[in-house]
Amino acid sequence: MEELFVSKARELCDKCGFELLFLCENGSRIKGYSCDDSDYDVRGIFIQTDYWTDEILNNKTKELKCTFVTGNGIDVEMVLWNITKALNLLIRRESSQCLIMHWLNSPVIYFETTKSQELTKFLNPRVNYQNDIFGFLGMAREEMRKKIIKSENVRRTYKLIMYSWMNVLKIFQIIEYKCLLNVNILDILEDENLLNKYKIDKDSVLNIVKLRKGEKNFSDEEIEKLVSKNICDLKENLSWLEETKFEKVQCIDFNEECKIFFREFFNI
Repeated sequence: MEELFVSKARELCDKCGFELLFLCENGSRIKGYSCDDSDYDVRGIFIQTDYWTDEILNNKTKELKCTFVTGNGIDVEMVLWNITKALNLLIRRESSQCLIMHWLNSPVIYFETTKSQELTKFLNPRVNYQNDIFGFLGMAREEMRKKIIKSENVRRTYKLIMYSWMNVLKIFQIIEYKCLLNVNILDILEDENLLNKYKIDKDSVLNIVKLRKGEKNFSDEEIEKLVSKNICDLKENLSWLEETKFEKVQCIDFNEECKIFFREFFNI
């Protein structure tokens, strides 16, 4: 599968004269709740250097994408970003985001280069993930208020509950560790320090994951109780998070050290 993804990504890049820099998995397959037939969400970064002059972050083509089906019938969504787009999100002064860091630190990397490794090594100790709290909180609220409560499809309800928990648990990681140590919900649920501090009912959340993956059979009554318990716990956690005042920050200080690194990185 890895060879197929790299081949497709290079094909996209070659058509536009770009160089593939990095390729990873960013979907449910790294988050602990995938099934055998789960889609692949492939994300990558490309670079172009033939017209770099005065500005480091100036490029016309921001994104390449395609969808296809693997030989065994599994859907693949592939999205490649120009590195300039990813870095612009990271360094802009207002509402900067760490999406590039999520990709670079993915536990499943399909393709990487020396340059992407250098970039990861440079950025990891310098990036502040606090702004991601706002995005994760917004998604958790959206899932809770507009989707979970109104959903009449039981299977979709516990799927959305799991997504909402994933976002809440990511927020708690950022608060506690100033970064995302794990994106796999099963690994996060092994973090006793996090669970105890934020009073997370491990078994309750874990059963939602098992329900989603079809690993355990529940009666209709058990499902109803489990869903109600998780919705109640989520509401309590979201209420606390909404009352907490989080400040927006710049994800990385684009100081002279950064400027020197990126001049060398882009051969300017």
